[in-house]
This record gives sequence, structure tokens and C-alpha cells, in this order.
Amino acid sequence: MEKQLSVSGALTQWILKEHRSPVVSLYEIGVAVAKIYQEKQYSGQKIKNIRVGIPRRDSIMGFRKELISLGIIEEKYGLPHDCCEKVSASFRDGGDMACGIDPFCYISHLSAMEYHGLTDRFSKTIFISTVPGPQWKARAVEKMKRDLGEDLYLIYCEVGLPQLVKYSFKTLNRNPVNILSTKFADQGSYINLPDRAVRISSIGRTFIDMLRKPDLCGGIKHVLEVYKENASAYIPLIVAEIDRHGDPIDKVRAGYVLESVCGITDNSTISSWVRFAQRGGSRVLDPNEDYWPTFSEKWCLSINVAGIEDE
Repeated sequence: MEKQLSVSGALTQWILKEHRSPVVSLYEIGVAVAKIYQEKQYSGQKIKNIRVGIPRRDSIMGFRKELISLGIIEEKYGLPHDCCEKVSASFRDGGDMACGIDPFCYISHLSAMEYHGLTDRFSKTIFISTVPGPQWKARAVEKMKRDLGEDLYLIYCEVGLPQLVKYSFKTLNRNPVNILSTKFADQGSYINLPDRAVRISSIGRTFIDMLRKPDLCGGIKHVLEVYKENASAYIPLIVAEIDRHGDPIDKVRAGYVLESVCGITDNSTISSWVRFAQRGGSRVLDPNEDYWPTFSEKWCLSINVAGIEDE
């Protein structure tokens, strides 16, 4: 007689073999159970005792409870209430946890600078970026349709099974989390690590984020130090990111810093950004400080940072 799997046995195999994130959400369990009920098999093995095509919500809650009792997942202080930690996870850093909780976020700002080796500063705070609420909801619907398929998605929602939702969290592994909700996160300028289920802003995005939010990157003086020490090594990536995704003010700030602070004066793309300068405006280099009279005539930019000479 052919050996058959229980639903909890199939879920155990799925978590151990396929689920890369250290976080397992109720939604993910719901999707896995719904697929098992539809297909009545997992990895070529038949599932026993399934007589319906779609589970009930209380059944999914029961399977989650069983996985906890089996020691496959565990509830952990600091995780959102519908999320558990995978006991066998190899990586449990705050960034890995954040990317498991929010499928549309990525590690950014000072945390990304640390990963890329751009700073020697260490912060217990985990900096992440995610998309704003309306875009998040739209992307959640798209992801659910991909995860389930169009037909199963409709049934899944109709019977009220767990949805993909945006959780609020302020700490992970007892470390504070700084979450920036920004339209720029929807542009997807991050890298996926091959050995971990974590996303980190790309080199180019990290450099543009430094000028947009220097307060989340160690302060403007540290940002300028990082640019001066490292920008020339990554100039193609920095210029490509800013040229493609930068707003006019991003290009003006970057143009000034790359030319006047870093001494990169022979790049035609950087030179072309001067067309975004606005005469008679009140643009500033540091967005967190007031306008100063020290001024770049070429870039029409107030150089409101102590220790920097105007052009």
C-alpha cells in the first residue's frame, strides 16, 4: 500500500525544505494548506484524509497549532501575532526577520551601508524601506494571485482564509526597527542574497538614499565622508541609479557632491544634471537643515553643511 502523508507532515516538509525565510506567517500556512487541499498531494506523495477542496480557517489555525507543538515553528516575543519563527532557520538576524514579515521591504540606509562595507559605524537600529499603504495593498493582491493562481485566489478570498496583510512592528530580536514608507521603495532597486531570504538596497540605491535621508545614514557629514572615500569605485552604479530613478533635487545634490566633494568632473551624465538646477529657489544640500547663504552658483544649491566651501 502506498504510504500517504498527513497534512501536517506535508507542511513540515514544506517548511523544512522550501521555506527560506526564518518567519512563517499565517498567510503562508494558509496558502500551503489550500494548495495541499486542492492537489491532494505534496511532492508526489498523496495526502490522507482530505475530502474537501478548500480548508476552513479553523483548520488552518489547527495546523499552525500542530506545527508549534511539533517544534517546527514557535511563537516569539516581538514578532507580529500571526507570525512564527522557523525553529531550524539558519539566519535569524533582524533584517532576515523583517524581510520575512514584509515581502515588499528591503534593508536600507545605514543598515545597507554596513552590509556594503561603506561605513564603520554600527547601529542596533535596523533600517528598512517599504512601499506606502495603497501600493502595498495593490502589490499584496498581485502576490496572492501569483501564490495561489487566479481560480484558487477567488475561492480562497471568498471563504475568508488568511490574507497577506501589512504588519506593524517596532522591534526585532529586541533591536529597534526604523521603517521608512516611501514611493521610492516601489522601484525595486535592491539585491537578493543567494543564501538568505533577505533583500538589501543596491549600491546605487544606497548612495542615493544617503542624500535623500542623511539622518538615517549617520548624518550629512558622515554621508559626505562616505561619498568622498567610496563614490569613485562605484560611479557607474551610482550614476545609473540617480539618472534613472532620481528626482531633480536628487540629481542636483548628487551632481554637486560628486563634482565638488568627490572631484569627479569628467562624467558627461553628471554634468548633464545641471539642467535641473533652479535659479531663485531655496534648495539645500542637507534636507534636514535650514537654508544657508553659502551657495553653489552652478547647482543653485545652498551648501548648508559646516566645513564645505562653495565653488
